[in-house]
Amino acid sequence: MGKIGVAGKVARRGLLLFSLAPICILFSAAVLSTDNLLTVRVGIYENKPKIFTDEQGNPSGFWVDITQYIASKEGWKIQYVHGTWQECLERLENGEIDMMPDVAYTEERAKKYQFSREPVYTSWSTVYAKPGSRIESILDLEGKNIAVMKGSVNVEGPEGIKQLVKSYNINCTFTEVDSYEEVFELVANGGAHAGVVSKDFGHQHETKFSLAKTAIIFQPSLLYYAFPKGSSLTTYLIERIDHHVAALKNDGKSLYYQSLDSWFGVRPAGREVIPMWLIQGLAAATGVTLLLVAGNFILRAQVASRTRELNEEIKERRLAEERLVRYRQDLEDLVEARTAELKQKNLQLEQANIRLQEIDRLKSVFLASMSHELRTPLNSIIGFTGVLLQGMAGGLNDEQRKQLTIIKSSASHLLNLINDVLDISKIEAGRVELFPEEFKLDEMIQDIVHTFSPMVDQKGLQLVTEIPNGISLVSDKRRLKQAVINLVSNAVKSTERGTIRVSARVLDGAKLELRISDTGTGIKEEDMIKLFEPFQQIGASLTKRQEGTGLGLYLTRKLADLLGGDVTAKSQYGQGSEFTITIPLRYGAP
Repeated sequence: MGKIGVAGKVARRGLLLFSLAPICILFSAAVLSTDNLLTVRVGIYENKPKIFTDEQGNPSGFWVDITQYIASKEGWKIQYVHGTWQECLERLENGEIDMMPDVAYTEERAKKYQFSREPVYTSWSTVYAKPGSRIESILDLEGKNIAVMKGSVNVEGPEGIKQLVKSYNINCTFTEVDSYEEVFELVANGGAHAGVVSKDFGHQHETKFSLAKTAIIFQPSLLYYAFPKGSSLTTYLIERIDHHVAALKNDGKSLYYQSLDSWFGVRPAGREVIPMWLIQGLAAATGVTLLLVAGNFILRAQVASRTRELNEEIKERRLAEERLVRYRQDLEDLVEARTAELKQKNLQLEQANIRLQEIDRLKSVFLASMSHELRTPLNSIIGFTGVLLQGMAGGLNDEQRKQLTIIKSSASHLLNLINDVLDISKIEAGRVELFPEEFKLDEMIQDIVHTFSPMVDQKGLQLVTEIPNGISLVSDKRRLKQAVINLVSNAVKSTERGTIRVSARVLDGAKLELRISDTGTGIKEEDMIKLFEPFQQIGASLTKRQEGTGLGLYLTRKLADLLGGDVTAKSQYGQGSEFTITIPLRYGAP
């Protein structure tokens, strides 16, 4: 048959007859065996039970089952190429293999490989440690050595362990190895305090290595087949694999679900029920957060009330002193006694003030610590709710999808509130560390514009930037970016039509002035005094109440103060608003 025979087999599987000649060219680079079967080179590494080599040296696991099934339907011959995870990815990039299973999609990887459109499996990552290690939250990784698999998405990905510990300002070290088995060996032998593996590998091997799963669960990921870019075979393989995977997932009795049951103990569900732990966990987190926020402001009110009382008492004592001075000639003994009493009272008042200030500081420290602990379960709730909505664990009816969407939206809103409370509490507790670095202003603004482009396009708005090239700053980029994002977000929310403008200029060669203006609802003059107060939503009455916590502008002013600058606002009700951030070009400069 030769190459024409291979093209004929492909044509019989649904390609149009007039495409016969291009298909012959498509397969000219493929390897053909003596029986004219198309040979597809597939990368394989050791990650039981997903994909591995069994005791007889044969490829095995969930991905092998799916791959062999598709090959049998298409008439392919599969040639497995063994290697470490990193070696397989390098071979895929260099075109030395035709496809690689078990690959999570990231934007960075999409620059090197092509991916199938149909996801095959869902996984997430877990941190394991020895029993009794007392590693229960992300904060417990401070100062620890963590074993990871080199090149894995749960290490280098946008939501990987390195990014996770960085977002919590945790200092730890990483030891990179070639496989998950080596990760567990390092932890079991004391070479590392903890290790990061996929949830399936951990479930299969935790007993063998006498390790325990911690509460640190992160990065839910969809897994695909990946292919080399530019290969003449890639387009054909993607089309056929997507076709078969979709058909397998739509049939509850197919090999796909049989293999899931065999390797992972997962069966297709007939009627999906929202997990009670998810609802209870969200309710508990919401209750605790509301108690923390309410307690914070009750305590502030009590401190303010007591301070006013103390100030009034001090005034009264001072008036008494003045009266005593006027009658000192006749009441010298009484004045001396009264003066001594007043000194004692003042000392007590000063001590009471010191205690109240310390209580306020401890409150902020407590809120900062508790907010950290609340973010970890909320991230898991958001991630796993997303997994349920994607239908990987089974189908959802409309009501269940609606309820899960509400849960995910509420959890995201609560997470934003906790993040704002965390940042404010850190600032008020004096626990914020700034990390000045040199960066380009136009690059930072471009990142922010990219973030808001979908929301701006959806509302039909224009987002215009007027940033001169070449402006360089030495400041805390993350904190400045957070402040600008808060202002742009408010502008997008309050604007229904028109333009949002971000502009910048340098003042006297030493200061940067950033302006964010909009054509939105504007702010009434009597509301301007409340603009930078916590839990205030101003300027929403022309339309509906805006979403948000009311902490954005309060946090923005705190961040501007930290960076050595200030934020101001001006607005005309019904026509729009303009906010201006002014900070030094060089942090710490006068």
